[in-house]
Amino acid sequence: MTGPQENKLSEYQATIAVLDANATIWSEVASVSDIATKVKACVSGIQSLRQVQELDTKGITVNKAVVREQLTAITLKLINGLVGFASFTDNYTLLDEVNYTPSELEKARDTIFYDKALLIHGKARTYETELAAYLITPEDILTAETLLAEYLTAIPEKRAAVAVSKTSTYNLKLKFRECDDLLKNKLDKLIKIFQPTYPDFVNQYFTARIIIDLGRRSADQKTIIAGTVTDFETDAPITGALVTIVQTGQTYITAADGLFSVELANPGEYTVQVEKTGYQTFTEGSIQVEKGQEVTLEIDLEPNP
Repeated sequence: MTGPQENKLSEYQATIAVLDANATIWSEVASVSDIATKVKACVSGIQSLRQVQELDTKGITVNKAVVREQLTAITLKLINGLVGFASFTDNYTLLDEVNYTPSELEKARDTIFYDKALLIHGKARTYETELAAYLITPEDILTAETLLAEYLTAIPEKRAAVAVSKTSTYNLKLKFRECDDLLKNKLDKLIKIFQPTYPDFVNQYFTARIIIDLGRRSADQKTIIAGTVTDFETDAPITGALVTIVQTGQTYITAADGLFSVELANPGEYTVQVEKTGYQTFTEGSIQVEKGQEVTLEIDLEPNP
């Protein structure tokens, strides 16, 4: 999960906390209760996807590295035995087939390394009886066979984990979009019905809905809203997107890298709107910017249907 997403999730959680603390006010209003339940389910979905996205693949990498190291060691032992046997018996065909150097094994890509080790194991199995005189035991050959099976399993594990993580990253974007829609277009509007009778609750709710702590201190103490505009489906940066700071009317046209940066005269709460032909207009409100802070946004534009 990215920094802006983490901060948005914090905003969602703060909003839910305010709702829970004031449940007696809104729980009997069916429409509010329905949307609040959906928001909570959506946020729960984000948290579940984050766990999948952040799946630690280091353990998988380490396991594969350990198995490869062990397989390399036993393969080199088999090679030494086979080379000794082939040289002594003038079997130059065999010698040419099995005479791999340690460097050739170490530098080989996963699947090529596996193929080389598999070939060596097959030759060792073929000459198992003869190799006994060259200090190769049946246990050595069995060890190589076991490690080959383990390594074959380990090769795709990390790729699969990375693929799962990438899928979860895309699904996270969809979930954030769903939560934003529920809050902006539904719950924010419904909560206002309580303004006349429960103004404190309404104020607490909308205070929680302000996105805070998005940025970092600007090196030159400028107050800035910056970010990247990308295609929601492809993650490609979008050129020529019009970024507008609604409260000030300041605009910025993104270049090929999709980046934008707008310096603000004053700190405060701002709304960012992004438009591009062929895409749905994006609006992000309640962005709190402190003096001397650079707030960074990640904006995904969704193509028109």
